[in-house]
Amino acid sequence: MAMLVKLAGERGAHLAELVFWRQFISLICIAALLGVWGKLSSIRTKRFGAHALRAAYGLTGMFFVYGAVILLPLAEATAISFTAPFFAVLLAVVLFGEKVGMYRWGAVALGFSGVVVLTQPAFGLGGCNRN
Repeated sequence: MAMLVKLAGERGAHLAELVFWRQFISLICIAALLGVWGKLSSIRTKRFGAHALRAAYGLTGMFFVYGAVILLPLAEATAISFTAPFFAVLLAVVLFGEKVGMYRWGAVALGFSGVVVLTQPAFGLGGCNRN
């Protein structure tokens, strides 16, 4: 999927257009399947506001992910996307007060250092030359 987003972005497709078509095609496919199975009424909700908020969060995240894929080299955008679980642990601690043990913090630190090695930041020290 990321490769197709990158290719479409390089050929002039706008970020909003890519996100729209990704969501629209998914909506059509899911609605068609639910219609065929006779379960279209199963998606009715009494909590429309909560679903709309969740959809807005998902849409915002998709804009950021697709934007990163378009603007960065594909390998780098993919490597940076591997940091999502680390931020999930940090947000769980900060927002929900979850207790995280030493083993999990060790796994987060080890995983994050792996992402740092993959992305090879030079920190302005004249490190790696990306040509």
